Amino acid sequence: MKKIYLNHLGLLNFSEDEARKFYHGILGLDEQYDFDLKPAESELIFGIRRPFRVLVFSKNNFKLEIFIARKAIEFKPAVNHICLNVPNRSDIIRRCKENGLKVVEIERPDKVTVFVNDFAGNIFELKEEKI
Repeated sequence: MKKIYLNHLGLLNFSEDEARKFYHGILGLDEQYDFDLKPAESELIFGIRRPFRVLVFSKNNFKLEIFIARKAIEFKPAVNHICLNVPNRSDIIRRCKENGLKVVEIERPDKVTVFVNDFAGNIFELKEEKI
């Protein structure tokens, strides 16, 4: 039986600069390439007739497509989030706080659960990578 694995995740952001600052500057992902999604293609795929600039970031086998909406677009992430195993959680938490980003740290009996937001409000759960 062939394995199923995650290829990439697509997220909405409102600024190329803020996307680069969060995904490269704070999370440490590498920017691989970018492309433009034409309005007609966007409408076929997502039902939204508007152009998007797309920035692609990755590290190891993890890839994100960041769709830049130059004008505000309503979206509500609700409970949607991405959980990342990271080797330097405290450093990422510090950088998020320095940049005024939301950080939620929940004390549990045996651990601390951490959630951070990027500049567009996308939610990331951060787990300390076990070495």
